Amino acid sequence: MMKPTVLQCGFTLIEIIIALALLSILTAFGFKQFSLFSDQSAQRTLAKAQANIQSAMAISHIEWMAKGGNSDVIFLGDKKITLVNGYPRADVINAKAIIETTHLAKAQSWSMQVKNSNPPAILTISYKGYCFNYTETITSIQQPILSSIKALPC
Repeated sequence: MMKPTVLQCGFTLIEIIIALALLSILTAFGFKQFSLFSDQSAQRTLAKAQANIQSAMAISHIEWMAKGGNSDVIFLGDKKITLVNGYPRADVINAKAIIETTHLAKAQSWSMQVKNSNPPAILTISYKGYCFNYTETITSIQQPILSSIKALPC
């Protein structure tokens, strides 16, 4: 009498080792690409915030000049912006008001810090390891300075 043939299913040890090696290589490349994407995303978000502040600078100065250069406050939508020499003051309240005019305010890891040691005041805005500075103007002829976006520390 013949014994029935046993059909074997499954993978050999070498096949499993090769599959795991390939998966680990793909994961390593994927993680690197994901971290690059995350860094680029943080830089783009800060660039949008920087553009919003630049727009607010222009709008506030034009409105300030239209009021004869006598106003210390303007409104961007329903947000109150305090001015110094016709430009937004370098403070956290102004920065939050300007950034809140866009979807950028929903980000939870924003950090803002003002250095008031000597005029002009400097506002540092940072997000996920990147930052830029907004340096308040000391005259109405000169615009405030926005630094380029760079890795922390600013």
